[in-house]
Amino acid sequence: MNSYALYRSKIADLASLYCQGADRK
Repeated sequence: MNSYALYRSKIADLASLYCQGADRK
């Protein structure tokens, strides 16, 4: 896995966590 794919996967994880937090508000 290249660094770009790892970066993209990390962004996706952060985005999902952010969306979950926004939904709770």
